[in-house]
Amino acid sequence: MALCNYLGETSIRSDAQLFLKKYRPEALAGATDFKEISIDNGPLDNGGLNSTQLKDGSGVEGALDLQTMLGIAWPIPLTVYSTGGEQPEWIKLSNTSTNTNEPFLAWVQYMLALPPSSLPNVVSTSYGDSEKTVSPSYARAVCNSFAQLGARGVSVLFPSGDGGIGGENCFSKEFNTTYFGALFPASCPYITAVGGTHKVEPEVVAVYKRYAPGGGFSRYFSRPAYQDQAVADYFALNNDFKELEGFFNRSNRAWPDISAQSVKFPTFWNGTDSSTLGTSASTPAAAAIIALVNDALISAGKPVLGFLNPWLYLGGGGLTFTDVTKGSILGCNTTGFPASKGWDVASGWGTPYFPKILENLGIGPT
Repeated sequence: MALCNYLGETSIRSDAQLFLKKYRPEALAGATDFKEISIDNGPLDNGGLNSTQLKDGSGVEGALDLQTMLGIAWPIPLTVYSTGGEQPEWIKLSNTSTNTNEPFLAWVQYMLALPPSSLPNVVSTSYGDSEKTVSPSYARAVCNSFAQLGARGVSVLFPSGDGGIGGENCFSKEFNTTYFGALFPASCPYITAVGGTHKVEPEVVAVYKRYAPGGGFSRYFSRPAYQDQAVADYFALNNDFKELEGFFNRSNRAWPDISAQSVKFPTFWNGTDSSTLGTSASTPAAAAIIALVNDALISAGKPVLGFLNPWLYLGGGGLTFTDVTKGSILGCNTTGFPASKGWDVASGWGTPYFPKILENLGIGPT
């Protein structure tokens, strides 16, 4: 399994040691055993956070992802990829002055050049950009490359976003229209986008303080055939969302695909234990569960899952995930998209239930 760091983020071993010592002491070796790889001069852990990182507060994302995945899926081997630089072809908007988009293409091209034996079977990436700041040509190049990675047996997971249905910008003047914002790469049909829940029995869509998981419809990518029935069923349950006509392209790729718990994740940063939330937490959590599933498949002599979405939408999601039917993703002064029976824009297929997944794949109790 693997995770990706961008924009100067690093995953610090000493903080991971503190986390595992407190929350999963039998996994303490994981804090030193994971492998780090730098792509295009991406920073690595050189003995802790430097003064600039401490001043900027960077490294929290790298800490959260590492500690979550080790805490759930150790002793499965973990690789941390750190990619330097920024995204080319960035589209500057009226309210942005700095390119903070990630160089996803540099990372995926590196991965596609690796031999099969060097590829992880699941990758968690807790980053995303407003779709309208990514050039269509760059987005398609990245998305098509993710498709190639999925075909080689790698499950690629990204967060659905933390800004509800509109992201950080509900409506846009940039395209001379108004619409719900979209997030990339969540909007790519060849990755698995992860939403967020909280509470238990029942789990609900995690609208918590100022955080709401993202979801919606792409402006760039058509809806893949594997989604057609699920989206049609969702529309039918909700009067086709006629009150939201014109705010989104109902013929395009919808996300999220799944969800996971996303609130009150303990995380050590710079030696201090704190609590973190968001789909940046649910994504590594979901990826770690998929890593455990793949581990069980390998032990049973079966192939790993690879690109998850066809399996999810053609039966796996409805049979093996805990359906989330309460809550909505709100925003933009609208009623938003509610959770419903089956797949929905608020929570996807719901949250993974490990025993049912194993049973569905023929490697668990029946």
